Order: sequence, then structure tokens, then C-alpha cells
Amino acid sequence: MCRRRRASRAWRTAGLVAACGVAVAVSAPPASTPARAADGGLAWIATWQSDLEPEPGGVLDPVDLAVGADGSAWVVDAGLRRALRFDAGGTARLQVGRPGLDNGGLDHPFGIAVDEAGGRVFVADRRQGRLAVFDLAGDFVAHWNDYAKPEAIARDAAGRVFVFDRGASAIVGRKADGSRAVNIPVPFSPTDQATLPNGLAVAPDGRIWIATEAPVAGGPAILWVYGPDGEVIPPRTQIRGWNPRDIAIDPTGRVFMLDGTGGRLVTDFDRASGNHAAVGVGSDVRAIAAAAPDTLYLLDGPTGDREGGVTAVRYGGRTLTTLWTWRFPPIEPGWLSHPIRAAVGEDGGLYVVDEMERAQRFDARGRVTHGLRRLGMQLADATADGDWLIVRTRTASSIDDPRDPDVAPQGHRRIRIERYGRAGAAGEPARTWSFDWAEPIDGAERSQIIALGHDPARGAVYALDAARRRVLVLDLATGSRRAEWPLAEQGGGLALVDLDVLPDGSVAVLNAQSRRLLRLDAAGRVVGGVDVPAGAIRFAPLADGGFAVVLAARSLVRLTASGAVLGTAVLPAPARGAPEAPSDVAAAADGRVFVTDRGGQAVHVFGLAATAPRAVFLPVAVAGTAVGDQAVSRQDRPAAARDG
Repeated sequence: MCRRRRASRAWRTAGLVAACGVAVAVSAPPASTPARAADGGLAWIATWQSDLEPEPGGVLDPVDLAVGADGSAWVVDAGLRRALRFDAGGTARLQVGRPGLDNGGLDHPFGIAVDEAGGRVFVADRRQGRLAVFDLAGDFVAHWNDYAKPEAIARDAAGRVFVFDRGASAIVGRKADGSRAVNIPVPFSPTDQATLPNGLAVAPDGRIWIATEAPVAGGPAILWVYGPDGEVIPPRTQIRGWNPRDIAIDPTGRVFMLDGTGGRLVTDFDRASGNHAAVGVGSDVRAIAAAAPDTLYLLDGPTGDREGGVTAVRYGGRTLTTLWTWRFPPIEPGWLSHPIRAAVGEDGGLYVVDEMERAQRFDARGRVTHGLRRLGMQLADATADGDWLIVRTRTASSIDDPRDPDVAPQGHRRIRIERYGRAGAAGEPARTWSFDWAEPIDGAERSQIIALGHDPARGAVYALDAARRRVLVLDLATGSRRAEWPLAEQGGGLALVDLDVLPDGSVAVLNAQSRRLLRLDAAGRVVGGVDVPAGAIRFAPLADGGFAVVLAARSLVRLTASGAVLGTAVLPAPARGAPEAPSDVAAAADGRVFVTDRGGQAVHVFGLAATAPRAVFLPVAVAGTAVGDQAVSRQDRPAAARDG
């Protein structure tokens, strides 16, 4: 049977797209096509448009889960702003919600609860201060408003829904129809910001359990238990030496708590003495949910180069038996979540980094060939032999896995410049070298590496630190530090925004404050420069010695080597969302120029006006996506391709 599916990549091009063996033609450019530039400038050729969201299955930032009666796992993804239902084998069966602020849209989903008897799924949207209510088919039902910052969700046998509202310092209980049932004040330190939802669960007897930060900042966590109507059930228990990250209560009333500090599963907890039993589960576990007596689901977050996933375990006699485990599949190759940086490698491929901390290489037709995902990735480049050069910044977090050697010390952030080989064990790129350092989060000098370039002839890597006004020079082969070039203020001030290596091997740095492209010699001295238009934010050297410069006002300017303006082109209007300033520009040896459109989740392609072909690439419209044996409802799909 032929099911209608999207192509494997999310960038759509003109021409023929195979769909169940049928070629579908995509025609003429949209009405917003930019006018062609004068012959000396750059002309728009194409837009490679990414869909609003990737295929169901991949998960970027899992923060909470719930368990269905059939063993399915409902997972909230704060990164991709949606929830997914997976069957017990790890296959995505349903998507709930999507990025957006309207009905059915999610801005910062944080907690989830499922009421199968009542046919409802509840997702807490922390940023919008509301609960989004869906039916079991994933269709939007209603918004429950009047929350300040809703996080964790739990429900009782009567169908009441309880939400820990961090902004209101309270647990808010509502009946199945949405009317308020109870408001329970919960003292805690309001200065603390949660990375994950606080543990909240309701026992079979109706008692409400929650673990919160201390009422006084820096104090021990507090375990509170309330009756069904909000009365405090003593004792109030201080938890010292460990961090109760989540709570789950099985159908028999047995309470399990997740120790986020020690990576343990805690049970048989005596509230008076604090005595308990515990077994290790790993510090990468972010949330737990009860499935059956003594049976729990553990939600893992991504760590290092491994995707997150779900594991089912059975507790017995202070030991855990693993029933099954599966990992989330990689996020759809070719899909971009707000592209932030681009570079054309020596191999001619276009390397794009997006906010998913993933770099992908695309060929001349916009097809993804391979990628690399590393936590904290911000920049990427490639050598002639296909090795990756990347920059990562990671800030210490309470959910860091201490076994991960790349994490930063507590209270610090770690910056890394790294090289990875094209292929390592099992096809995974292997790290060749790493140059890194750690800085205090609240330190006076905080590095901000915003641009990366390399010169194979000199065997050097250059990294622009905008905050500390310097260029770091590393050895391309070993990663050892060769030099540090301090950049002194020029006339008009210093606001460094970009760096690249010019065809002659010299280094150019863009100073947005003085509106100058500064040319540096082999010792890092400023030896010249050219003026650039006002609003210039990124640049790319062209093969003829000139420059392509993008402006915040969504335009692309071609300059000669002496800075003369040859022409200006306007970026196409975004297919969705409000227009934003372009995030980067990169140029290929064949004259093509690529501009990343962060807000529009797209890459615009330009060429020399005199020779640029007039073919265009457009998004392909698909009404739905088949996942497994079910059709997943997808909202906000593009309308059908516009006819010429």
C-alpha cells in the first residue's frame, strides 16, 4: 500500500518530487519574489525552505512524560514545542500541539498529563501561562488560562487536574470541565528557575505529593504532602544531600522519587526520619512515570552524542530489572530549526548550524549528505578532506550528566573549539582535537566566539571572540594555540560581528560600529580595510576579491575589493512568521551566495545577476504525514503550491 509521505529531507526544490511513484511538478515563484539586481549585483535564484516542524519522532529537549494504559509514552519536547505519543516499541504514533501561539500552538511546553477515561491530554505552556487541552487524537479542545507559570501536571482518579504554578507559588486544581476546584499555596524560593518540572504526583488515596526548592534560597529541598482539598499533611520533610527531581506513584500507592543529583531512584521513603531505599539509574534521567505496580518509565535526555530515550524498569528488592529501552530517532535530516550560521567548506558543501545544535552539510541541490550534532554547537566549518571544525559553548546545568567529560564545572561555562574526523567508529565522526577553557558564569570577562575560519595554506584556525575583542589562532592539525591577536578600538568604536579568511590568506574582521572591514596581516595587525554600508552584520569573501555583505534590513550587497557597491538585492519575504534580520552569509567558488534566514527557517540562494538562472525552488505542500500505521494530524502545513 502506498502512503503519502514527505520526502526524506525538509528542503524543497523546484522540479519533480516523487510521491508514491508519481512525479509532482512545482511551479512558478511566489508574488514576493525579489526584483533582479543590476548586472553587477547579485540576483535571487532560489529559496530552500524548511518546514515549520520536522517529522514526528525526533525529540530535541525532552522534559516530561506520562504513561498510557497500553504502555505508550507521551513525551513533552520543549525544544521542538510539541508532545509525541510513542508506542512501547518507540515508534511515534501521534503528535500533540505544534509551535505557535494560536489554538493548538505551544510556546514552551513543560509538563504533561493524560486522562484516558476523560479523553483528554493536558500540556502546560509555561511561557504563555496556560494549559493546552487536546483530545486523544491530538486535536485541540481548549485553553485553560489564568496561570502565571504552569509547570508540572498530575491528575487524580476523579479527573481533577493539578498544576504546579511556579509564578503563583501554588498548586492549582481544576475539575474536568476546567472550573477551579482548589488552590494550594506552596512556599518555595521564587528566585529559583527550574530546568525541569518539579516533581508532582497524586496518590490513589487522593493525596498530593510535591517536592520543591526551599522557602529560603540555598536551603534544602522540601517534600510536601497535601490532602485532596489542600490541607497540609505533616510532617514537612527537609531533603538534605540530594535533589528530588521528580515523583511518581504507582497504582498501589508506592512512591518513587528521582534523585537528580545522585542519579538514583528513591523509594520506601520515611517522611519522619528521611530513611529510604535507593538504586542507581544514571544522572541523565530527567523524569519518571509509573506504569504498573513497581514498574516505571525513565525519560533520558541527550548526553554527548547520544539521543535521549525511554526505558521501562521493574523495581524489586532494591534492584532494577530493565524491561526494554529505546532511543528517540535522529531529527529529520535536512530540517532546520532557525539557522544561525553558514559556511562553505573547502569541499564545496554548504554547512549550516541551527538552534538544534546540529550542523548539516548540503550539496549544490540542497540535499543533505551528512551531519553532526553536539551539545552547545554554535559554529561549523569544514576542511578539504571533510573534517568538521566546530565551536561549542556549554553552561553548567543541574541536569548535566557528570559522566560526560564535556560538561562545565558548576558555576562555569566551557567553550570548545574542536576538530572531528569525517568518519570514526560505527560511522560517527571522531574528535581529533579540542581546545577549550572554562569561565565563571558571572565573571567580568566572558568569551563570545561568533565567527570561525581557517587557512589550509598556513595550517591555521581563526576564532573571533567578540566580547573579549580578540582573535584566537590555533594550529589546524593539532589544535594547539599559536597566538592571540588583541583588536584595538578603531575610529568610531569597536563592535566585532564577523571574521573570514580572504582568498590571499589574510584575515578580515567586520567592525559594525565603524562600518569597516578590517584586513589583518599574518601577525594580526590591521593593515587596511574597506567601508561597508550601514547595517552590515555579516560578510563573505567572493572569489574575485570582492565581498557579499548582508544588512539587518534584509538585503544583500555586493562590493568590489575596494568597497565600491556593485548592486543590492532584497531577500524574499519569509514564507511564515515576521521578517527578521538575516543570520549569516556564505559564498561558494562558483559564485553562488547563501543567506540564512533565521526567522523564516530558510536559506536564500543568490548568484551573479548577469548569469543567474531563473529557476526557482519552492516548498512542497503536503496535507498530512503517515507515521507507522496512523496518519498524524499536522497543522500549519503550507497551502498548495501557487500556480504561475
